[in-house]
Amino acid sequence: MAFGDDQIDGYTEGEEPLVFHYKRGDFRKREDKKYSDLATGKVQQKRGLFRVLLSTKANKMLFFVMIVCMIMVLILSFLKKRSNEGSINHINCTLNAFSYDGMVYSSLELAPNKNSPFNEVITINCNFYFIDSDGNKVTEGFDSVTVEFKSKDDEKKYLRFSASDYNIVKVECEILSGDGNFTDKLDCKVKQN
Repeated sequence: MAFGDDQIDGYTEGEEPLVFHYKRGDFRKREDKKYSDLATGKVQQKRGLFRVLLSTKANKMLFFVMIVCMIMVLILSFLKKRSNEGSINHINCTLNAFSYDGMVYSSLELAPNKNSPFNEVITINCNFYFIDSDGNKVTEGFDSVTVEFKSKDDEKKYLRFSASDYNIVKVECEILSGDGNFTDKLDCKVKQN
């Protein structure tokens, strides 16, 4: 092992030390032309996000597939029916629930549909089911209302029910029209306040 400038490590006694002569850049003669051009700066890499993404055929295909997947996700998210919204007998229904001060309050909003025949009297019956974290029905409630919308600008009507909060995480509502011909089932998670 060399401890000073005058000691050379790597040869036995009585022999001359090996001397390596290195010519700078000599290895470039043996490497591929595209790598030597890239290293010396003759060829510049493409700059910019889209130029790099579209630089090769494989990158173009991957970019196209990514765009198609994003478009499909957006379309499906707009077309997907929400579980807390529905329609029964030309009446739009929206179920909401929240927890406050040891009680769970649920509300079913009834609004006139733009395409409904107005001046129609409809009786709506609702069964509310409060479900705990284990999936068991804790409490059931029933409410009934007679709804009459005379125009599309009529006030919204509400059906409300509350129950004691026994770790309730979900509310289901079964909606029946008065004549029994139309039914719909809505559910929503309880918002914790």
